Amino acid sequence: MKFETAADGAGNRSRTDDLRITNALLYQLSYPGDTKNDQTVLNSVFVKQFATLISLKIPVDLAMRVSKLPTFMSKELEEGAELMLDFTKLRKVASGEADVVPAVAQDVDSGEVIIVGYVNELALKTAQQEGLATFWSTSRNELWIKGKTSGDYLELVETRVNCEQNSVLYLVRLKGEGSCHTQGEDGNHRFGCYYRRITPDGKLEFI
Repeated sequence: MKFETAADGAGNRSRTDDLRITNALLYQLSYPGDTKNDQTVLNSVFVKQFATLISLKIPVDLAMRVSKLPTFMSKELEEGAELMLDFTKLRKVASGEADVVPAVAQDVDSGEVIIVGYVNELALKTAQQEGLATFWSTSRNELWIKGKTSGDYLELVETRVNCEQNSVLYLVRLKGEGSCHTQGEDGNHRFGCYYRRITPDGKLEFI
């Protein structure tokens, strides 16, 4: 998880910013209910480590690394039962360097949505030339041919564009064991990224 804060004219983050981040983090990772709950205890350990480092005036970025909070947060986001949607995502994308549009990869046979990403002109051109679903990574700011590292390519069957021409749809076939970077209980990569649903009480459950 990346925390962005306001900076002064010299680009320095203020102490108030650090405390605001800490409070936001405490709020986001706090779970209601029994304090004996294993998940609550685990959360409190990471949060307390992080908060202690902040109280010692350790920079937030360093405190995040030392407390191993990013690793924990990643696990919570990808495998947890708590709904923590990143509603700031599009604002972050809009403030990036590349001009992009959303791109959805959908299994051509089952109709299942596999992954949602972004494409710029280079990514779209590469996809058409290579016959493989290709995206533009807004976090790494680089071309991303899905499966280039894992070997789990998405063969491009057809590319469609929406009515307003501000998004694209890749109809694909998976060439590999799974397209998501996360793994199921069997140790294999999941077929797609949408493997949890929101329950009526606002929690997440595996499909």
